[in-house]
Amino acid sequence: MHFLEEALISELRKKNEAALKQLYRENYVMILKLVVNNSGTEEEAKDVYQEAIIHFYERLSQAEFELTCKIKTYLYAVCRKLWLQRLAERNRFVRIEEGERVPDAEQAVNEMESKEKDFSAMGRSLDRLGEPCRSIWIH
Repeated sequence: MHFLEEALISELRKKNEAALKQLYRENYVMILKLVVNNSGTEEEAKDVYQEAIIHFYERLSQAEFELTCKIKTYLYAVCRKLWLQRLAERNRFVRIEEGERVPDAEQAVNEMESKEKDFSAMGRSLDRLGEPCRSIWIH
């Protein structure tokens, strides 16, 4: 069984185990790459991802929560924040000076959404290009 985004969210809110498994499967590799490419291990990626899934699941149970981006964007932003916090705690990769703020998940999601909108607008503009401009731009 494969759920689309809206259906997946609906099924997650109903505590559908198949939907939860799909959510986990579809986004894990992205988070694994994030963590491993930034001084982490597979085990640490699993921990961060599990924590983000729990956070997302809890947010979905709140009636007022409305997801305004793709699920993968939200999970990536949460995992990125969690991973940066863990690295800062260990003083391994990112050093956060006293008083400096790590962006919260909502801020990171908003930034990701803004970039997605920019890329969508750019794609629509490129689609409207005529020849020979289109072939010059693409090559």
